[in-house]
Amino acid sequence: MTLRNPYERLFSDIMGEFIHPEMISDTYHTYSTKDAYIIEMPLVGATKEELNINVEGDFLKIEAKPSKKSKFVKNTAVHFSLREDANIDNISAKLENGLLLVTIPKTTPEKKTLNIKIN
Repeated sequence: MTLRNPYERLFSDIMGEFIHPEMISDTYHTYSTKDAYIIEMPLVGATKEELNINVEGDFLKIEAKPSKKSKFVKNTAVHFSLREDANIDNISAKLENGLLLVTIPKTTPEKKTLNIKIN
């Protein structure tokens, strides 16, 4: 029986990720707050110039198109269905430390008032 350092596998797993030739996550995290919908997507090695985010109909589309110099980003496109209360005029995106954060504000529903005539 061979005794192994318990951290050896962890270190090799972590380092394996850093040397992988196409580092872009196909995963993302979405959640909702009181005021907005949030999309978090890890895009290690991506630059703002390699990303395109736009709204097409009822969908938000995030595309990564790497330059020839990029070692870490592969072509990818992800579509998100927008809810009815999404304020598409004020969507914002921020890329920082390999994490893309897209914020989709919610519109405030109009309160309807109606006086009912009594017969």
